[in-house]
Amino acid sequence: MKTANMKTVNLDQLNLDCANLGNANLDQTNLNNINLNNVNLDNVNNNSIDSSNINSSINNSNNTIDFNNGTPVTLEEVLQAKEQRVIRQQMTISRYNSPIISLTLVTPGAVKRSPITDYLFRQSILEIKNALAIRQIPILSQQYIYLVTGQEAIMAINHPALQLKQLCMQLEVDHPLGRLWDIDVIDPLTHSAISRSQFVAPPRGCLVCGDNAKVCGRERRHTIDELFAAMTKIIEHYHATLN
Repeated sequence: MKTANMKTVNLDQLNLDCANLGNANLDQTNLNNINLNNVNLDNVNNNSIDSSNINSSINNSNNTIDFNNGTPVTLEEVLQAKEQRVIRQQMTISRYNSPIISLTLVTPGAVKRSPITDYLFRQSILEIKNALAIRQIPILSQQYIYLVTGQEAIMAINHPALQLKQLCMQLEVDHPLGRLWDIDVIDPLTHSAISRSQFVAPPRGCLVCGDNAKVCGRERRHTIDELFAAMTKIIEHYHATLN
């Protein structure tokens, strides 16, 4: 099986390879069979996110938001990346014995990584860290991972898991870009993601019609172009509020 290359990216120096793929679910029933001893968490990039050029990044691409500006990846590569993400999650929980935030982006279609998703990723990290800092919630570790299959962040947090999940859900709802973020909280006791249903929260709405996003995705109710148009509208609306 082909493994996606992991790398830290400087947007000024690299011609990015990007890919937007459908979100295939990973069966986590065999997590106990994962040999965490074979994984060296220290090899994961822990570079801090530089937020100083966030506005200039979107300024430079504001007129050319293109989610297809990259290299498509295969379903096999996406599944491999998800398997590796689960291993990193479990390794982090084992090391810190604390809840973790596992962040990815909502990127439908066949290209998962592009300059515009790099911007979305940096903005999501900035907002999560700000929300934690305001509440004086300690971050025990931070991993920022740039793959052709998409950006990922894993953060060990010294805070009760359910309260952390509520905070992350609120960020997804309140921030103008929050609908484009997928912020999971993994409970260190169950080693599983905490479900929104535990808070009697409605399912996330579809980007296009507002109905249940999972149902729309499963039934393929909307075209990729419709989804991209909705995402572009969200980004442009947010950018307009900054000016």
